Amino acid sequence: MKKNIIPKCIRLKNPLNIRYAKKAWKGEYRVPGKQTEFCEFIGFYYGYRAAYKLLYNTYYKKYGLKTVKQIISRWAPPSENNTCNYIKIVCNDLKVSQNQDLGLVTAGGSPNIDVFTSLIKSMAKVEGCTLHTWDEIYEYLLLARYD
Repeated sequence: MKKNIIPKCIRLKNPLNIRYAKKAWKGEYRVPGKQTEFCEFIGFYYGYRAAYKLLYNTYYKKYGLKTVKQIISRWAPPSENNTCNYIKIVCNDLKVSQNQDLGLVTAGGSPNIDVFTSLIKSMAKVEGCTLHTWDEIYEYLLLARYD
């Protein structure tokens, strides 16, 4: 009999499987003296918050990544993932080409929460976390934007 195995992204409340780093994320659960490969969050809000903050502050603002190909190639490098398939799935979900500027910010320079929601929902699907609707993720990101 096969056991039902819960994907790590759900078990750890980490929808994009963000790796452990020296500095803890807000809402990250850590056991003193124990380092794990992936972050564990106390709730899904914090996992989505970390994903949004990482994609906006680091991938977009710091590295200038604006396309699915640029973002996924760094997020899920070929040495660890089927990057081409990951890019294909996200492009299909977002209905964009791999080199198309996603419009991660509005004309006024604010983060485009609609686009981030769609991107993060698609990436979470590829990572195995399909629990949350677009509307739920959107609400998390609206809160995260000011948190």
